[in-house]
Amino acid sequence: MGRTTVADSYRNVVVVDTHAATHSYAIVAAPNGAMIDQATFPTTAAGLRRA
Repeated sequence: MGRTTVADSYRNVVVVDTHAATHSYAIVAAPNGAMIDQATFPTTAAGLRRA
């Protein structure tokens, strides 16, 4: 039996790269890995609300 991947269940995936001062978010098309959009926000309360 083959392995199940995220692409088998979801059309898009949100990935987050966390750091002390910022978090970078990307929306990726699950079937082919193409980046749809990305943004970086500060880890302040206002930045996290915007994210």
